[in-house]
Parts: sequence; structure tokens; C-alpha cells
Amino acid sequence: MSLDPGGNANRSGNRLSRLQWVQFLFLLLFHTSLFALTPDAPTEKNHAKVKPSGTFTWADGRRASFIAAPVITSSDLQRMESRTISFGKVLKWHDGTICNHWQLIPNHLYRAFLEDPLLSDTQLQSREKGWSNRLLNQGYEVICEGVSIGSLTDIDGRTLVVPMFNSALNGLFEKPLDRRVMLEMARTLKQHQFTSTTPHLLSHEHFRDAISSYATHMGGFNLKFYRSPVTWSILNELIHSPGMRRQLGLDTPD
Repeated sequence: MSLDPGGNANRSGNRLSRLQWVQFLFLLLFHTSLFALTPDAPTEKNHAKVKPSGTFTWADGRRASFIAAPVITSSDLQRMESRTISFGKVLKWHDGTICNHWQLIPNHLYRAFLEDPLLSDTQLQSREKGWSNRLLNQGYEVICEGVSIGSLTDIDGRTLVVPMFNSALNGLFEKPLDRRVMLEMARTLKQHQFTSTTPHLLSHEHFRDAISSYATHMGGFNLKFYRSPVTWSILNELIHSPGMRRQLGLDTPD
């Protein structure tokens, strides 16, 4: 019997080639299944198509729970109260950056860490069945003139979480509230004893304190938030639907 080293080498090469093909197919299937399970491709509704629009104003700043000390001073936080974010033909970012060409790129990696207890009031759900304005919690990368300038989480279409200072601080921004809507909410807040102030005398600070008390109570949190953002679910409960009084047009014309 003659030995054929070359033949053995060829057979070893063939076996190695088949092994490489198996590994390649495994990796291909793995990456395909991983892509199919990403939050950017939900089965019921493509939330990536629902992007924030209009103007959002500063509501509060929360340090991330993994940070032991305050990120910025209280006086710095007060100065940030004038910050806004505006999405229109031009993007106006909270730091004053103005972008003539901008886009929001959906990416689940840019969602804020919403399990953080210091963001728990943003997750207050409505108890009303069938309410259509459910939470989106869609993450976006913010692109300005082709360059990434930050990220945000769109909570529900009227509330944003914007990581700042290398994600050590979460800025909460919300759509401005009409005074008439605030008074409607204030009546309910007083009725349920979340404030003792007469609605028409309610200052902005009194209103914020009452909203935070309400969010703390409804969510069962152990934390008392300085300023809870007014989410769609909070509006829905305090305005006494139906249909959130026809999408905040309420019942009487101005």
C-alpha cells in the first residue's frame, strides 16, 4: 500500500473548507436573527417613523443613578431652564447650535436607560384602556450638517430625555403647556389634594410641585421628583378624557 501525503493534505483541506462554510452559515444566520429582533423593527408599528417635531422646553435635569454626586450646581441647573430644542426646517439644539441640514437617525442604542429609577416618572402609563398615545421610547442620534452632535430618547411624542455631560446628566424637555390646559389639570390636582392652592392662583412652581406629587403617587415611586415632565399619560388622566378632550382643544373655543 502506497502512502499519498498529498492526497491526505487535499482531504484535510476539503474538511477545513467545509468547516469554514459551516461557520460562515452560522454567523450569517446569527446576525440575521439578531437584526430581526432589534427594537427598531417592531411588529405592530414602525415607531421609527414617528419623530419629534416642534419646540421642547427644559423641564428638569436628573443625574444618572450611577453617578454618586451632583453633576452640576443648582445655579447651573437654573440657568439651563431657558434652554429649548426646536425641530423644524432648522434644528435649534439646546446648546445654541443651529443646523440648516439635520436628521434624526433611529437607533435603539441611543435610548436613555429608562429603567433608571431617576427617570421612572417618565414611564407613568395611562390606566385608560385603548388609549392610543402609548409610550414610544424611541432612541435617535442627532445629526447636524453631517456630524453627530448628540442623542435623545423620544418618550411619547411630547417628552424628550437628552443625555448630557457624557450621559452623567439626563435633561428632560417637554412641549410647552397652554395656560388653559394647566388650569384644567390644576382643578383635578386640587380636587385630589395634590395641591392646596386655588387653580387660578397656581404659580408655575406650585403646578410643577403638584405634578411631581401626582407622578410619585401614581407610579408608587419612593422618590419625590423636583419637576416631573407632563407626559401624554399624565395629561390623559388629569384632563378627564374622552379623547383627552379632543386632543386638548377642550370643550369651549377660545
